[in-house]
Amino acid sequence: MLKPRFLLVSALLLAAFLLPGRPALAAEKAETRAADGLKLIAASDPDAILNLAQGYGAARLTEDNVGDPKIRGRIEGLNYDVYFDDCKQGANCGSLMFYIVWGQGLGKISLEEVNSWNQRKRYAHAFLDKDGDPALQMDVMTKPGMTAENLNTYFQLWSQIIVEFQRDVLKK
Repeated sequence: MLKPRFLLVSALLLAAFLLPGRPALAAEKAETRAADGLKLIAASDPDAILNLAQGYGAARLTEDNVGDPKIRGRIEGLNYDVYFDDCKQGANCGSLMFYIVWGQGLGKISLEEVNSWNQRKRYAHAFLDKDGDPALQMDVMTKPGMTAENLNTYFQLWSQIIVEFQRDVLKK
């Protein structure tokens, strides 16, 4: 019969052997997908993301206040931004943050309404910004890359989320 200590040491050695290879294996799979003809898109390619954004309405590439790329767009009649995050000197970004804020003139939205939305919904979270205006944010990790179809799904989801938030919380 094997002793518990031997089993524990064996399990730890097996885990140490298997775990370091997982990130390399994922990167290898991504490279294989790219080699198979699937073009992968990541936040490191702002023009490709802009191209997808323009499929949902007007959009243009600008920069944020620290020099990272930013998309200013309009979807479902609403202005939104896509911030490129995890960048190195304004390039080689690793993730995206979809963001929209509804400005003044809406009346006050209560924190309870915002919290209720967050409890019922997934993918994006609502909050009140520093001025007390309602806002939505959705984060998307793009490393090592995703297909255009995957990223398009996020744009569709974003479109749906902002319409639902406006309808259900802002009652407009």
